[in-house]
Amino acid sequence: MSYMLYAREINPRDLLSILQYESSDVLRIDYLSVIAIDREERQIWRRVLASRRLYYSRIKWVYSYLTGQEPSVDQLPFNRPESYHAGVAEQKQADQQRQQKLHALSNQATDHVVVERLNELLERQQYEKNLIQQINEQ
Repeated sequence: MSYMLYAREINPRDLLSILQYESSDVLRIDYLSVIAIDREERQIWRRVLASRRLYYSRIKWVYSYLTGQEPSVDQLPFNRPESYHAGVAEQKQADQQRQQKLHALSNQATDHVVVERLNELLERQQYEKNLIQQINEQ
């Protein structure tokens, strides 16, 4: 009897666990772009927002690539932060957790297309982190 060995691939449910934060994440960034202290910070948040929307679009693409289906997930609610600075801190914490999850998935992936897309997403996260760092330096 012969067995075919298949490459171990990431679990699509792990992608859904990232996607459940999409709505609250995008809304928080949008909210921060509105209440930001100055015009320059608002512009930075808008750039982060545009990047984040593309990020989630790419996560959905990877999910569809792996499963052949569009992702369907219950979104977590958006809770308005107590202040601008609290919102920035919440965003940083959420971004760090998201980066850790994505990094773990990238290490598990074996399909070259998935690896490439996940690495692109990690680069996008670094780009966003650099943008947010500019807010702290002001």
